[in-house]
Amino acid sequence: MKKHIICTLAWGLLSSIYAQQQNVLIEDFEDNDSKNILNGYWYSFDDNNGGGNSSLKQEYFQKGFVKTGGHESAGSLQVDVVLDKANYQWNPYYAIGTTIEKSNTLNPANFAGLSYWHKGVGHKLRIDTPEIEDYDYFQIPVPASETWTLVTIEFSLLNQGGWGKKKPLNLDNSIKLVWNLDEASGNFAIDQVSFVKSIPYIKQNNMKILPASIPAPEALKGNVTNPLNELSKKYGLKPAYRFDK
Repeated sequence: MKKHIICTLAWGLLSSIYAQQQNVLIEDFEDNDSKNILNGYWYSFDDNNGGGNSSLKQEYFQKGFVKTGGHESAGSLQVDVVLDKANYQWNPYYAIGTTIEKSNTLNPANFAGLSYWHKGVGHKLRIDTPEIEDYDYFQIPVPASETWTLVTIEFSLLNQGGWGKKKPLNLDNSIKLVWNLDEASGNFAIDQVSFVKSIPYIKQNNMKILPASIPAPEALKGNVTNPLNELSKKYGLKPAYRFDK
């Protein structure tokens, strides 16, 4: 069964409808090389320089560009990550990224968000921009999925981690898209990465409005000592004052 994760203000309450012709494909992994369709390059980095020992089961990450098992296609990026904190001070990680160059024909700021198909361990989708100099980049968590799931991320909902200097997200730049694998060891796969021009939403409301009704009268026992409590006799409510048994 196909699933669709939409990173929005209210998860699960909104659904998305796109015009596919408004998207710009970044990578479909069908060419099986280390360049994306927009002529940027793929790269990886990990926690090893800081004392960690995280790695891939593959000899190197380019081995993850496979020719079978993609989402309704042959090619995809599929790796098996092994997180190992060792002597690393923070959470262990292995990250894979790709570069996007701003040009006369492509500006990341002209898009509302990013979409891609994902299967495997949870991760954080991160955007690296040159204004951020203390590694407190804008990011958003994406949960694990056992099946191919369409993830749609609205750029306006990304946030900094909070440990560095607060700055606005400036997509009027050459940027890097980073999939930071820091949740758990296991298989991770992505396919059909695209910029999304617009993300319209339709609110889903399944609540029913029922007509007002008055409870059926219920006889009360006891000697009512306050006249206001006659109403309680009529509508079966608890008396406003104590009464004698």
